[in-house]
Amino acid sequence: MVNKATLIDTLEKKIPKIVVGTCLDIRSYKRDRKILVVKQSDDELLVIEEGFSSRQYTIPITGLRKLMKVLVKHEFPRSNKIRIYTEENWTEEEVTRRMTI
Repeated sequence: MVNKATLIDTLEKKIPKIVVGTCLDIRSYKRDRKILVVKQSDDELLVIEEGFSSRQYTIPITGLRKLMKVLVKHEFPRSNKIRIYTEENWTEEEVTRRMTI
């Protein structure tokens, strides 16, 4: 678990180190809301918001900080601790399956 204040810095350190196809599952302390960050290529990320609203974004890695500032305020307004899980071998079928549920 990490503090919400250091979440974005932690993500910026983890994203370059993970391999393509890996997903970072970011959840609130109660685990009722989440943001998924999937590394699709060396310079592109897929961000899936599941919680208060369900949206999907495809962004360059350089746009992660700006988008996460908005999403963290929206999805985790009262959380102080955030959980980060790593899931390997993330596929396009998994993205479409999660968006249809």
